Amino acid sequence: MRASPSFLGPSLSICNALVLLTCTCGTLGTALLPAWTSTHASLCDSTFNSAKTVFGTNFAQCYALCAKTANCSQFAVTNANWHQQSKNPACNLAPPCAEQCTTSPGYCKNWNTYTCASGAAATCSSPLPPTPGPGPGPGPPPPPPPPPAPITFKLSATLHDSMVLQRAPAAAVVWGFAPRGTTVTTTFGGETIISTANSTTVGAPHCCVWRAKLPPTAANSTPQTISFAASTGERATLQDVLFGDVYICGGQSNMAFSVGGNENAAAYRKEADKYPSIRLFTVGQGTKSHVPRSDLATIEQNWEAASSTTVSDGSRFNYFSAVCWFFGKNVHDGLGGTVPIGLVSNNWPGTKVEQWTPPETTAQCGHAATGELYNAMIVPYTVGPMAVSGFAWYQGESDVGGTPDLPDQNFNYTCTQTAMIQQWRSAFEVPDAFFAVVQLSTWLYPHAGETGTVPHLLAAMRDQQLASGTAVGKGFAYATNADYGAGNNIHPPYKQHVGQRLANAALSIVYGQPIDWRSPTYASAAVTTAIGVAVVTVSLHDVEGGLVLKPAFNHGMPPMLRGCAALNTANPGTCAFGSVQFNDAARSWVNATVGLSVDKKAIVLGARAPPGATTAIATSYGWGSVPMMTVYRADMDGEDGQLPVLPWNKTL
Repeated sequence: MRASPSFLGPSLSICNALVLLTCTCGTLGTALLPAWTSTHASLCDSTFNSAKTVFGTNFAQCYALCAKTANCSQFAVTNANWHQQSKNPACNLAPPCAEQCTTSPGYCKNWNTYTCASGAAATCSSPLPPTPGPGPGPGPPPPPPPPPAPITFKLSATLHDSMVLQRAPAAAVVWGFAPRGTTVTTTFGGETIISTANSTTVGAPHCCVWRAKLPPTAANSTPQTISFAASTGERATLQDVLFGDVYICGGQSNMAFSVGGNENAAAYRKEADKYPSIRLFTVGQGTKSHVPRSDLATIEQNWEAASSTTVSDGSRFNYFSAVCWFFGKNVHDGLGGTVPIGLVSNNWPGTKVEQWTPPETTAQCGHAATGELYNAMIVPYTVGPMAVSGFAWYQGESDVGGTPDLPDQNFNYTCTQTAMIQQWRSAFEVPDAFFAVVQLSTWLYPHAGETGTVPHLLAAMRDQQLASGTAVGKGFAYATNADYGAGNNIHPPYKQHVGQRLANAALSIVYGQPIDWRSPTYASAAVTTAIGVAVVTVSLHDVEGGLVLKPAFNHGMPPMLRGCAALNTANPGTCAFGSVQFNDAARSWVNATVGLSVDKKAIVLGARAPPGATTAIATSYGWGSVPMMTVYRADMDGEDGQLPVLPWNKTL
């Protein structure tokens, strides 16, 4: 569904009229909309956050209104990714939506506003007439879901030629579906494994699962073949299979952001030709489900070897994830190129953490998780489950919000993220699996015209992301992307930095290499005051290699180049430098100079006290929407993964 920019702002009734004349089947153009609409096609092809950044609250209101008349409101309300919805004919979306209306009352709103014509063609029928009466009525009952397709023998869609399976000591599992009682013979490496399709513990659309646990196999870049024969007569093979380490990369749009959108994309794409033993898979962003699904319904990029054409199709948001690629490439290099790496890009722009975990998981956090992406995009991997080395997670932008300085700010994100990590580890049967999160980058939060929110919510979110480490414990890691932002662009095109930081964390935690992957963090502070100037010496954790000062990359990004003073006047804390708070009546924050101690292992902040102040009472550094981070670990100087001191806001 697309709306014209001319409808934004006060003309919401016109926007509503447009929506009522629009059909959500695959092509949205000339039959039902005026020709000029196509000139603004990119408007609703953006994710909600990006569009909201550009158009402000009027766009959000128009969008919410549009969502109410969509086939299934969840498709719009939770991620607003219309261009992904339009890739799938509405005929494929309507039956699940109808089923959800039956099983989850209130989930779909006006799902029957549009109906699909019968047959395979992706065409739309006329909108149904509105329900008579003074208000929106329930409308006619939804049609029953189509009968399930006959069960036949097949491999899981998560498996394919040219994939990577997890190496020893893990025993990789391969699996599939067949009628109950079917015997499946799996042949690999001279060994035969017999299994029977009898499990009914997973959801639609398949009844019975068969599984074969392969013998633990060492890392091997020599292509292997795995053969399958069913007692019903069907056969299948997996060819060009490598054994190495498998990682799943998940999250929202910044994880979906592709190599093609990164700076120096042409060079990075060419470089990918050197990595044929890195294999890539991208889950499609076209299926959600409120019940667990046993198999993937949408695949954007099936397993294939890395190359200049498979790491990018030239776009910014199709295959392949830039963060995931740089992470995997650096792990591969760090292991000397001897271990194949399998990378699964599994993400959906504009989504919340609650969509990626079952409802019961976040009950302890005061949330009712929807779980529709977990059911459709993660559960299929847990049916085996697929053996993995770990996960990389870049998400949280859509969860920023709430009331600052209260336990539920950012919707209690530490609790929900922690619950998700623990649940995924359990579902994949790897209790201490490597799980690394990316600390969010920059954008101007709150958005223009919004009230009741402050930039500190984004700063607090960054802390909440890292706080999961306390509860999760072993295997948890982080990598910040706060120092290489793009101003008000929520999708910075500099993913090589966070990719190497994630890889260094994995090389240390998973592979035991002596790499210092942790950014320096606040430890303690001491203050001295003389001649009206407060000098605060801040001691840090993880500074064995010493510190170095560098220009703040973020300061060179628009709109910061046009002046942080005006931005901070409108929303204090947008541009976040080093600051000292004093004990005057106003509890004033004063920008501070940032220097290093003599031994270059501590930060020294200096600020002149305002009238009426006698001492400093708190310090902050980079604590806001756009951190001005100027202090880095001296080791790794010049490398993409050089580690900055992380922002803080601490009382003395």
